[in-house]
Amino acid sequence: MAVPVTLAVELRLPSGRGIHREQAVIWFPDIMVIAPTLLTSDQAAKYLNVARPLLENWSRQKIGPQLAKVGSRIRYDRIGSKAFTTSNPRLTQRL
Repeated sequence: MAVPVTLAVELRLPSGRGIHREQAVIWFPDIMVIAPTLLTSDQAAKYLNVARPLLENWSRQKIGPQLAKVGSRIRYDRIGSKAFTTSNPRLTQRL
């Protein structure tokens, strides 16, 4: 089964005369597209096995898992959170 993937590219022209936008749909045969799973702060803290205040402290220090702002809310990517625990085992293990 082929899967359609829409790609959108936005380029700012160096002359400052505007933005060039392109959009294309590419069909990929026999692949599976995995949608990102975004976690709330409470869900991410539980997933990482840490306290929520610690997770928020990491965010302020810019050392925690990758986060995204969705409107005014903060969300954590599940895959990025797993990568963070793998690369920083001392920070995420409970004593």
